[in-house]
Amino acid sequence: VPALLTAGIVDALHCLVTDSPESEGPGWTEKALAVLISLAATQAGRKEIMSTPGLVSTLATLLDTGEPTEQEQAVSCLLVMCSADDKCIAPVLQEGVVPSLVSISAAGTGRGREKAQKLLKLFREQRQRDAPPPQQPQQQQQQLLQSQLAEGGNGGGGAIVCHRESKPLCK
Repeated sequence: VPALLTAGIVDALHCLVTDSPESEGPGWTEKALAVLISLAATQAGRKEIMSTPGLVSTLATLLDTGEPTEQEQAVSCLLVMCSADDKCIAPVLQEGVVPSLVSISAAGTGRGREKAQKLLKLFREQRQRDAPPPQQPQQQQQQLLQSQLAEGGNGGGGAIVCHRESKPLCK
């Protein structure tokens, strides 16, 4: 794999995926995607794929515009990368893949549906891991009160005034 990467295979595959020559027959995109999936399974391959300008965007575009088998392979490539390395998730999500994945999970090929569902689940789990833990209602009330006190009042811009009936201390 290192020899392939240093030879520039990822750039060549990117060119094949974006400019698949119809005159040379169908299937070049699928073949290029199959090799990208294999490369995505290695750390060095993932790094090269993620650092190739426009490649993740091209994969995202294939989710929308590709043939069903191309969509399936694009999902597979993204799933392999994101499953192996959480650092791949944010750049993939930035490409706006979720609507396409939802569509494929409903109407794609059998394998495409399965892989799209797995990738969406992975994104959901990542979002839940990154989200702050839910607060208890009592903690929320305490934080609200503290923030109001810090702002200097009760929302009206003035100070909080406590009124207490005065009672004599001695009879």
